[in-house]
Amino acid sequence: MPEAPANERPYTVRARGCIACGTENPFSLGLRPYRDGDKVVCELRIRREFRGYSNVAHGGTTCMVLDEIMGAAASVTLPETVVATVRLSVDYARPVRVEEPLRGEAWVVSHEGRDLTIEGRLLDEEGTLLARANGTFRTLSSERAKEFVTRSTRPEATSG
Repeated sequence: MPEAPANERPYTVRARGCIACGTENPFSLGLRPYRDGDKVVCELRIRREFRGYSNVAHGGTTCMVLDEIMGAAASVTLPETVVATVRLSVDYARPVRVEEPLRGEAWVVSHEGRDLTIEGRLLDEEGTLLARANGTFRTLSSERAKEFVTRSTRPEATSG
């Protein structure tokens, strides 16, 4: 089945201030993960500002991309539920080049109680594996989710 055009894709939840997907954060990577069958997919390019050595993305940036896409997989599996990352393990297979087309993919492996086990990977445009991850994401109670979201969306304090 061919992919839907970018303007017709059902993007997952995005947070205004998020460093990975934020619509109002000037430093955001601008990730736009979307559901594609049983997984979440995201096409992206990592900007030069997120590099470590030379033209290679910082390992923390690669981890952030995978964490975001894997969290999106949880959100499409359990709509209206907020999850938090409780464990994330990343294996780096090859350097992730900045300014190159990349594809991230993530899918839920299991769901037991409040915990989801999720796997993800980052590929270059030829489909070569650059990094893979697995992690545990925990659903938050409605009370905790409300506190979590309220705290993260509060305007920054200013002094003056």
